[in-house]
Amino acid sequence: MTLFEQLLPDPLPEDGTVPYLLPPYQQAVSALGTALLASGRTQQARAAFRQAVAMAERLVEVNPQAYEPRLLDDLSSLGVVCSMTGRHEEALETLELALTRFERLARTNPVLHEADLARVLVHLTETYAREKGPQAALAAAEQAVDIYRRLTAGHPRVYEPAFAQALYLRGVNLARLSRHMDAVDSLSDAVAVQRRLADTTPQAHEARLAEFLAALTEVRRAADSPAHEVVRD
Repeated sequence: MTLFEQLLPDPLPEDGTVPYLLPPYQQAVSALGTALLASGRTQQARAAFRQAVAMAERLVEVNPQAYEPRLLDDLSSLGVVCSMTGRHEEALETLELALTRFERLARTNPVLHEADLARVLVHLTETYAREKGPQAALAAAEQAVDIYRRLTAGHPRVYEPAFAQALYLRGVNLARLSRHMDAVDSLSDAVAVQRRLADTTPQAHEARLAEFLAALTEVRRAADSPAHEVVRD
């Protein structure tokens, strides 16, 4: 990083040109943020992703087609880190900005960008549940489920883990809205997908399977409770 900083002009040119070292430097800062996040250093990761986003915005001004996906990836990562560090309003603003721009890219080129759009929707689900309520969270989860269902049909090994997570989040938010029978259906689907993954690679997927099963058990108990029977009748 120090070498990049020494070689780049400071401040950057105001004429809109991009020094040739800025793209690799931006990529290196983004990779640093990912590494810091993986090691649990969330505050440092947030600072790195904020720097990466600022540099990517400069690159997008010059060549949006080449650099906007990179910007949106870093915006998504920044939103996740903000949520992890309790900056929920910043997380919401950042993820919604990424969502709006990924929606536009996905309309233009769904093959390239639908998976990115679904990933942001999954990140937004819990943020919406906290900031806007379960109805908004459910809408995001439903959209993610629809996208991942299509993607999984063509590439199950690639997308089944994300599909299972989207199904799980949909079920959780259905339960929050007291739609327990619908929640049982969605969580049962999540368990079925996750069980297939755990059968193939137990070390990677058994822990999440246990989480899904626990949620399903709890929602089934709520669905079978006398209070629920009164409401359902």
